[in-house]
Amino acid sequence: MLFIFFLNYVILINRGVVYVWTSITIFSVYSYFFVGNNFFGRKRISNTETKLYSIIIIVNIIGVLLDIASTYLALFDFNNPYLNIISKLYLIYLMTVSLLFVYYTISISYNEKKF
Repeated sequence: MLFIFFLNYVILINRGVVYVWTSITIFSVYSYFFVGNNFFGRKRISNTETKLYSIIIIVNIIGVLLDIASTYLALFDFNNPYLNIISKLYLIYLMTVSLLFVYYTISISYNEKKF
């Protein structure tokens, strides 16, 4: 298997078949680990906003890994029995992260602290 990185796409060559796969997903794993390392490596105030933000970071890392796994299985082994499970977990991830963002937005919008 040969990976060729070209601009925004990864070209995978496997047994003579060429697949074009976006590299944004692959590079977002690195950025999430960087943000997570930066966020969890520092002391912070323990309140609802920071707790929700830490949950969002962890859920996003899991979701990107699920996305990479489902895309890889769909490209190379479509009849794999784990593809159905990973795809359902990915849909659960999408609903969870949407609800977390809504809850995070509500929690930072209706903050009762007056400065």
